[in-house]
Amino acid sequence: MAAVNLEPFRQQRARDIETLASILERELICLDTSSLRSAAEQCRRNLPAGKTSWGYDVAPFRFTFSAPKNTHPPGLQQCDWIIGVSVQAVCETRALTSRLTHIDFQLSARAEDGTGSPFHCAWHLDRHPPGTPSTVGVHPGYHFQHGGNKVDATLFGNLLLFDAPRLPHPPLDAILSVDFLLSNFNHPEWYRLRQSSPEYLRLVVDSQERFWKPYVSSLHKWWDHPTAAQRAEASLIWPQLIC
Repeated sequence: MAAVNLEPFRQQRARDIETLASILERELICLDTSSLRSAAEQCRRNLPAGKTSWGYDVAPFRFTFSAPKNTHPPGLQQCDWIIGVSVQAVCETRALTSRLTHIDFQLSARAEDGTGSPFHCAWHLDRHPPGTPSTVGVHPGYHFQHGGNKVDATLFGNLLLFDAPRLPHPPLDAILSVDFLLSNFNHPEWYRLRQSSPEYLRLVVDSQERFWKPYVSSLHKWWDHPTAAQRAEASLIWPQLIC
């Protein structure tokens, strides 16, 4: 069988990231997308795990939105949202199906009140390596966690902050990370893009097909007479599943 030619695949992923950057700039949603454009260049040439691999690192970049409804403390006018994303994957078949080997999504929020007092919050999503034992509760294969790596516990006064729960969530690449941010924290812009930008819709649909379809398919097979291998894959994604 002829070797898989990954070059067109990498080039398309890079163009997708550049298209996302252009949309965000054109729609005045994010004015500095240099981190995305740098990630696109990485995607063109990066071989993190050999000839059949691809990936990129999006250095943290900022969005500024009005503070969402019901934000606490009340009275905050706007928030800065900082996203960083790292993706590594291996293509295993001639169909260029990607197997994720690493994913890390960091989201932090920063705001100041009228006196200049700072407020912070953070979340992260990452991949728990298969075969790595968990000593602090369940570790879904891909999980969201409140806190993130940017939280300083000294900033939270009397608030309790726990490591758990780690909530199962499908993986996020650069495109799905931006869609996650907009859908949760700037719904009007998210809705407008989905209604008016076929380019944006195409990017999101393609990324969902690439990353979410295998995730959902693995879970679905748990209830569809799974083989031992399929059962093992599903339980890695969602360890609470019981036969």
